[in-house]
Amino acid sequence: MKESANTEITANNSCYSLGGAQYGVYKNRGCTQLAATLITDTNGKSDTVELETGTYYVKEKHAPKGYILDTQVHTVRVSESKTSVLRVSDEPVHDRLAIELYKIDRGTRLPGAEGAASLENSRFMVNFYQGYYGKENLPVKPTRSWVL
Repeated sequence: MKESANTEITANNSCYSLGGAQYGVYKNRGCTQLAATLITDTNGKSDTVELETGTYYVKEKHAPKGYILDTQVHTVRVSESKTSVLRVSDEPVHDRLAIELYKIDRGTRLPGAEGAASLENSRFMVNFYQGYYGKENLPVKPTRSWVL
């Protein structure tokens, strides 16, 4: 069972999908003896496989759309006549943004106001749109806005 570690970013966002993650199920901790491969659906649930009783090691081989590959090796114990479930939470890929703004005088094109004018207390609005858009298909209303 796969879920997003940050649903605030990924929920209802076509840039992310829980489907298509591929996990190798291995007989050894070094993940060299493949026993099975599991693939998640769009809800983050994988298909099932039948394995002999024992300890197995699960490692993501291919991350789904928009997520960082999970390199951790997870240990799963398989018991007779029981379904073992591994729950994983993946970090979505996203760019942390740094913005530096400075205001210049319209007339001089230099920092600092001309004469008695002031550039203090200027406000800038930043809009965030959840998804990939161009000017031609940008939604009218942003998902979020910030005033700087």
